[in-house]
Amino acid sequence: MSDDPNGRAVGGTEYSLCRAVPGGSGITVVALLLSHPPNLPSLQNTLHKLQKSHPILRSKLQNPTPPSPSFSISTSPSLQIQTFDLPTTTNLLKTLSPQDPPLQIPPFHLLLEHQLNQNPWSQQPQNPTSQFDVFYATLYSLSESRWVVALRLHGSVCDRTSAVVLAREVVWLMREGEGGAKWEIEDEGCGGEVGLAIEELVPKGKGDKPFWARGADLVGYPLNYIRTANLGFEDICTDRRTEVVRFQLDRDETDHLLSKCRERDIKLSGAIAAAALIAANSSKHLPNNQSENYAVLTLVDCRGSLDPAPLDHHLGFYHSGILNMQSITKGERLWDVAKRCYTAFSNALKCNKHFTDMGVLIFSCARP
Repeated sequence: MSDDPNGRAVGGTEYSLCRAVPGGSGITVVALLLSHPPNLPSLQNTLHKLQKSHPILRSKLQNPTPPSPSFSISTSPSLQIQTFDLPTTTNLLKTLSPQDPPLQIPPFHLLLEHQLNQNPWSQQPQNPTSQFDVFYATLYSLSESRWVVALRLHGSVCDRTSAVVLAREVVWLMREGEGGAKWEIEDEGCGGEVGLAIEELVPKGKGDKPFWARGADLVGYPLNYIRTANLGFEDICTDRRTEVVRFQLDRDETDHLLSKCRERDIKLSGAIAAAALIAANSSKHLPNNQSENYAVLTLVDCRGSLDPAPLDHHLGFYHSGILNMQSITKGERLWDVAKRCYTAFSNALKCNKHFTDMGVLIFSCARP
């Protein structure tokens, strides 16, 4: 429990992220590729403005590992930008570039992956009085005409929606610092406090579930995990690290994919889930007609369904998840699997499972 009157203990979803981050997942990175040389003092001032407007960005994680992590608010912004000049960045990229086999990965993406693998929350000694920042910034000189600004955040304070807001506000404030039109960031309206956790904002009645049903879920979710197929590691000797899956569609391909989704009355998430499941199944080279079970966890931005709903520019983690099981057989058609995935997700969403099963899902994901 936080002793700071403006702080608070982490919520259930935030707690599960505190469990995940030391292992390498649950880290959010926003990377911006710049074509004009940034003014370092102006950039520093921009990030301090963000910390003033969004109290959670200047918060500290008190004892960030379980059993009792909490947020404590600093009275003033303290973020300092770490800088890498061109020679230092060049040497870093040499160490990051894959050598076996050699791959042509853009330097910008290499730096993004590098940031995802920087984990101050697991590298420092832990004790009951430990306090760690949730927000870090790095400036790289990529070339004589390119620079990268990387913002790295603890996942408990920044979901995907928050990352988009953060990127937009940084760009606008940097333009203002270069002589552009003045732009004011709206205050979050929390009186300098960290906003409430998602569990505190679930509308009354939407998260209710009979006691016996919750008990069945506590047994059922772990059993489902046991039934799911696993993908083996090709390399079990080197240290684990996060990498970004790269796949890009051009405009025509994107339009074609979206039109196929509309024809079948499904959302893009169904097609993406189906493609991932079929790829995972195909990678195992199973015999024909042999099926395996896979779990699909779809994140849902709950902001618009909460009470009161957080403001559009309110930062934090306000996503929940819906878990579905799918049996995949070699040779299945993409759109058949996509329809099944989306139908299962849509039905669960209509039943408010992103609220009713939130606690059980957190419990299952947060287990050691």
